[in-house]
Amino acid sequence: SSSSSSSSSSSSSSGGGGRGGSGGTSATVLSTTPVYVRGMCERYLPSSLCTLFVDIERTGEASQFYDKFTIRNHISRCLRHVLRMPAFREALVAFSDANSHVYDRFSNMLLNDIVYLLDELIQKLEAVHEIEQQRMTRAAWNVLGAAGRAERDHAQRRHERHARTCATLGVELVRLLRVVTRITPTSFVSAALVDRVAAVIQCYLSRLCGPRAHVLRSPRAVNAVRFDARHVLLMFAACVAHLAPYDAFATACAHDDRYYDGGGALRAAADTIEATASTTITTRVRAVLRAAVAEHQRAVLQNIDIDDAPDEFVDPIMQTLMRVPVQLPASGVICDRAVITRHLLSDATDPFNRAPLHVEQLVPLPQLQARIDAWLAEQQKQKREEPPAPRGDDGDERQ
Repeated sequence: SSSSSSSSSSSSSSGGGGRGGSGGTSATVLSTTPVYVRGMCERYLPSSLCTLFVDIERTGEASQFYDKFTIRNHISRCLRHVLRMPAFREALVAFSDANSHVYDRFSNMLLNDIVYLLDELIQKLEAVHEIEQQRMTRAAWNVLGAAGRAERDHAQRRHERHARTCATLGVELVRLLRVVTRITPTSFVSAALVDRVAAVIQCYLSRLCGPRAHVLRSPRAVNAVRFDARHVLLMFAACVAHLAPYDAFATACAHDDRYYDGGGALRAAADTIEATASTTITTRVRAVLRAAVAEHQRAVLQNIDIDDAPDEFVDPIMQTLMRVPVQLPASGVICDRAVITRHLLSDATDPFNRAPLHVEQLVPLPQLQARIDAWLAEQQKQKREEPPAPRGDDGDERQ
């Protein structure tokens, strides 16, 4: 007990505890740890933390949905702390390569939590902004009466408390996303994840730079909620920069029907951060923008009407053309590999009969894939050979 107390006092006095700890403290502790223990920590700690991040999704407790955010906040801080050291970064890369199914689930759940927390944060900031606007309009505020004004004040404080919690938890996970996209970028541009990653990043670039961005940068957001929208924007921009060398990311951005908007989110982000971000980040964001615009233009020219596809070529979940068809062993249903893999990241069951299902059990169908590829090539050939539609004097296509 005395040695534990002494050790605890020593750690506290050296600044190792709490949020004030530094990377140097961890290095010092590891340097005085027996070699075999240090090696085990370096090898297994990153993988164990990622696995715990996944497993904590369901604890069996009634409060499991909210408990997981607090627990994952601690996991994120631990991960970011140890990943400052090369040995731990190498261990994370090795884990992501050797156990991609687990690491993909970790990445997917990280994105899910970011979306939930930031959406909750933005919703509460909008509610606070509405009350503030009402307070500034004296006539509208006075007509509420004393009881009404007291109720609105109470609602504002409640919204601010909830927003502050979401900001603390959500921003921490964005910090972790910035770190892991730098260390393991190839995992985030895999077929299973890249569409989701592009959608999430473009969504928040749009919201942080869009017409309602002033609400997220208001004095109440900064002072009462302690949310720094500009810093969060820079972190998402850094994620774009980390994934910029991979063509799959720009392609996914271009095919994101909800948030691509002609590259508006990427363009607005690049313009907004130009004065504060590093030249490398800004340059890479603009490179992704150019690649996404070019890909979108190419896709428009080669657009194939899915209604023309045979039913056996269409994914039953998303109603999109399958590119890599696979059969589910329990139900026998044929799906696109990318679609069913994304489903399994959140729910390891067959969506058609709820039987347990893992990626390794998916049955490839090379003959069906060859028929799909041949049909797609023929459709694209016909598209290229189509004569341009005649135009009227005003430049519009004739019907």
